[in-house]
Amino acid sequence: MAIQGDVHYLMSEEKGAIYACDKSGCGGSPDIFVEGERSLTSMAVASTGVYWTAGGTDTIADGAVKMCSLNGCGAGPRIIASGQARPTSIRLRNGFVYWTNRGLVGSARSGEVARAAL
Repeated sequence: MAIQGDVHYLMSEEKGAIYACDKSGCGGSPDIFVEGERSLTSMAVASTGVYWTAGGTDTIADGAVKMCSLNGCGAGPRIIASGQARPTSIRLRNGFVYWTNRGLVGSARSGEVARAAL
């Protein structure tokens, strides 16, 4: 869960969705912020938007780092980085988004830290 202003954002890896709910409550039915995301692994929120990692598959570098503005994701997410090897552990700091790539299963390369400008 992440909080920005009066809104709580919740990620469901199982449902491939991020939900938004006003901090005063949403009656057990949060709004869908984004859905249809495969293998959600981490999420972070800032005044610039909601950011997340989509892990992709274990043997192909098909993961991605994405974001949408706080106004919603109606036009679809902006892809910050694609072709990532199982990205996770997203963090926002000093105008950058950081994440780690766990590496592909069977590969000796893992633990890479990557970044991109917000």
